[in-house]
Amino acid sequence: MKIKITLLFLFISILSFGQEKDSTKFKEIEFAEKLTYSINSEIFTQKEYKTELDKEYKLPWNSDFYTDKQINQAIDTLINNATIKIAKGSFSNYNLTFNSYFPQYIDNRLIDIFKLSIKKNNISNNGNLLDIQTSGNSGFGSHSESGFKNGNSYAYNWKTLNSSFNIKTAIKKEEFKGSVLFESGFVKGYDYQKISIADVGKQMKIGAYEFKVIDVINSSVILDFKSNIDDLDFKFVNLNKEGYRIIASESIFSSMTLFNDQYQLFKKTRMYHLKNLRKRFIRNTWS
Repeated sequence: MKIKITLLFLFISILSFGQEKDSTKFKEIEFAEKLTYSINSEIFTQKEYKTELDKEYKLPWNSDFYTDKQINQAIDTLINNATIKIAKGSFSNYNLTFNSYFPQYIDNRLIDIFKLSIKKNNISNNGNLLDIQTSGNSGFGSHSESGFKNGNSYAYNWKTLNSSFNIKTAIKKEEFKGSVLFESGFVKGYDYQKISIADVGKQMKIGAYEFKVIDVINSSVILDFKSNIDDLDFKFVNLNKEGYRIIASESIFSSMTLFNDQYQLFKKTRMYHLKNLRKRFIRNTWS
């Protein structure tokens, strides 16, 4: 979405000063053209990637999820064993850190299924309310303990949680007062939708979001959502006919926002030589 806004302002600037022979404006045109062409052509360019099959991969929606009872117990354990402190970070700024641990039945999938954030902050420093980032960086580790008690051996292993939240306020004197309210939760399921080339033109729905499948090009899926999806967190998983996950050997562009007129222009020319598209793109955009 940031790219979309930037390009829009560049187009306005170019249209407003199109008659000027200023070299700066020509550079803006060239920059906008190269950037837009580069981004959009990724979708329509056929590339050969080295791929492999991950036969051990388990689709997230086929995973075993914790029960409500287990989740409530896990959160109670976090609360009862939590410690909070404010200390100087690595880059001279201050951080608020939350440390605790989970019950033993919580496994290693925490990075995908658990989230912790700050819901409300009332901590002040010298009378000034601290500006603390609501989303933090969470790390998960483990803590083990073993020994003998009453003639019997025991061994425990807990998953630990360390979450750090950046404090934007400048701290001159380490005197803090107040409270902070955290919000946490576990993933209990996923909304998912299977999309193939046979679905082009169909209306579909994922969660509360409705969309139309516009096209399937190479490894790209073009979707038209009826509402804003800035808050929608979704990912794509490529599967072969047997249902195994396909992994590329190099990073592939995941998702982007595409203007309809740009999509239509690239779609019309994808069957021709893509190298001739840049000249046509300039003429259609700024003529």
